[in-house]
Amino acid sequence: MSVTAMSGSPLTYAQQLLDELERWSPGRVVGPRSVLSAAYRIPGDVDVAVLRAALDDLVARHGALRTVVVTDGTRSYQQVQPPMPAVLAVTALRSGDTPDRFLATISRLAHPVDALPRLWAYLGQYPTRSEERRVGKECRSRWSPYH
Repeated sequence: MSVTAMSGSPLTYAQQLLDELERWSPGRVVGPRSVLSAAYRIPGDVDVAVLRAALDDLVARHGALRTVVVTDGTRSYQQVQPPMPAVLAVTALRSGDTPDRFLATISRLAHPVDALPRLWAYLGQYPTRSEERRVGKECRSRWSPYH
């Protein structure tokens, strides 16, 4: 790890602006409104180990997902934390569960603004193909990353 990464780097102009806005109006810049979400329907089976490895690689490659703003009383600066595992929660869905219900459940979860990495992924899996043939339902997975 470089000395700069350990000691911190100056904030960019955009980070300075957001930091000032957050000081003037706490919770307005950093809070639930700053969580971006997207959901994807993936036909077929998902290899959870491969998905987890891909998310870990994403977190390792993108320092923004591991950056914290530190204030030492006189100045604020950014520190990029070392790579860490991504957060992936896997939920077994019943064949009668709707994707909308799954997404509504996820949207009610807390996503702390100071938690690292700044990426949460949720995978809802319907019954496997062999179970699907028995129940006559389409097998789908739903992946929903938040950051």
